[in-house]
Amino acid sequence: MVNRAARLAVRLIGVTATAAVATLFLAVGVGPLTGRYLPYTVLTSSMSPTMPAGSVAFVVPVDAEDLRVGDVITYRIPVEDRRVVTHRIVEIVEPGPEPTIVTKGDANDAPDAWSAKLVGGEAWRAVGAVPYLGFALRALRHPTVITISRTVLPALTAVVWLANIWWRRPHQADCPAPGSRPTTGPPTSTPVGVPVATLPAADLPLVPARPRPIPATFTARTPLHDPVGA
Repeated sequence: MVNRAARLAVRLIGVTATAAVATLFLAVGVGPLTGRYLPYTVLTSSMSPTMPAGSVAFVVPVDAEDLRVGDVITYRIPVEDRRVVTHRIVEIVEPGPEPTIVTKGDANDAPDAWSAKLVGGEAWRAVGAVPYLGFALRALRHPTVITISRTVLPALTAVVWLANIWWRRPHQADCPAPGSRPTTGPPTSTPVGVPVATLPAADLPLVPARPRPIPATFTARTPLHDPVGA
């Protein structure tokens, strides 16, 4: 019973770890290549509590004219360093194929200090987010973690596989198939299956692909802020 429970525990740990790595690889490394969505790491807490700092937002391309107040979009701001932000639309000043919008972070007291005209006809709208996943992805890129993933994880996989074989053989030797006759001579080996290979996590393209955010041009909208050139 103890050996059986240990085998099940080892197998469960292996399957869970493999599934987690495979899911992360597909979601962050492979899925974006289809162009259907992109992962984007939220670096600040301006969208808390919906998207705390370190969250990974998943954004999909939509027609800009279909945007509505309340949508969260990722775009390149038209002022300062033209950084990429993920904020919520709080006002559509001018609708149309290239709408002029006003955005705001959920945690901010006031709207952003600009209005932006989205050009190009396409925008990236957030459809979900995984809190703090960005921190995990950053940790996986640490040199120490990379070294561990390239050495310790493959070795651990081999140990788990060999232990599984070792636990199976005595059980199979002690439990002959029903109806089988005792045989003399050396025992024959029984195939134990082919091990499932796992990929080292650090070799996966886990760095979230930066979206191709829709560019925006600056338009003055309020006397509360000095106009800033694009």
